[in-house]
Amino acid sequence: MNAGEQVTIPVCEDFLEQTAHLGVTRNAIQPSFGMAEACTCMTYNNEFETRAATRLGRSAFVNLGAPVPGVDIRIADEAAWLCVVLVVLFILVLEQSWCLFVVVVVIVLVCCCLLTRQLGFVWACGAVR
Repeated sequence: MNAGEQVTIPVCEDFLEQTAHLGVTRNAIQPSFGMAEACTCMTYNNEFETRAATRLGRSAFVNLGAPVPGVDIRIADEAAWLCVVLVVLFILVLEQSWCLFVVVVVIVLVCCCLLTRQLGFVWACGAVR
């Protein structure tokens, strides 16, 4: 396990090429995604597979696998945080009972947007240094 520095696709390919004569196969590399500081992973993939990335200025992405059981991953940008801030401000400014229904509807809509819990896979493309 490498925990602290990314391992790029060219490094993985070179490693496999250099160790092929020793019997090392592609499944020796098992991409994952997690916190380097804790040396734990939230996703795992048992196969080293790549996917071409022609439109993003990168050569390829590596499949990092699906989240492990019990782990939820949410990817949000600044707009998602803006929605949360607006809901909190809305609640603070309009603390009247007649607005409670509107507040609940807004919170439900924001939660539906932010917590869809759709199953997905994590693909990553590290920059070569």
